[in-house]
Amino acid sequence: MRFLKTFFALALLITLSTNSSFSQIKTMETIEDVAELSTWENDRYQIFIGGHINFGSVTDAFKSSYGLGLGMQKKYFFVGLFGEMGDLGDVQMKTGEMRSTHYGIVGPWIGVRTNPNKKLGFYGSVKGGTGYGNYSIMDGEGEDIEDPDNIHVIRPEAGLELKLGKSLNIAGHLGYDFTSSIHEFPAIEDTDLRKLNFGLTLRIMTGRK
Repeated sequence: MRFLKTFFALALLITLSTNSSFSQIKTMETIEDVAELSTWENDRYQIFIGGHINFGSVTDAFKSSYGLGLGMQKKYFFVGLFGEMGDLGDVQMKTGEMRSTHYGIVGPWIGVRTNPNKKLGFYGSVKGGTGYGNYSIMDGEGEDIEDPDNIHVIRPEAGLELKLGKSLNIAGHLGYDFTSSIHEFPAIEDTDLRKLNFGLTLRIMTGRK
């Protein structure tokens, strides 16, 4: 009897030790699997469509600009292309006259979004575009005189992005437009077109992380 008790006690101890070791091995394998899945190589690409609206002013009144972009995100980083149309308001020329100023640009869009799997994360991007600037004025006879011109914009922006669901993200951000123009006609300083702006960007993500 003493032998059987000793035998069963030893068997139970070996069984418990084996189960404990097996559980530790499974836990380590799970941790390794999660770590492997979170690496850059195993993170999936996501295509997104993004629309944005910005508000800023080079005059006393706030004006808006609207844009649409298409891009690809992998882990923290994204890259794409965007197009934008905007209204700068009535800008004063070197000659002293005021001209209604509109523009349209296209260009690359690169950015970063920290904690892509969490609800809230830091959002930062840089948009750079080139296109046209249209400076128009009403003459004394009521005719609209236009002076088209090339225009270039670089806009760094930073803010926070909130995940509203599996495929919908919205970001609020502050940015600054570094605007330059060939501006042979009309005569205007580059600094007259530069401005601080704030805006919202909505990104619709495809696929699942």
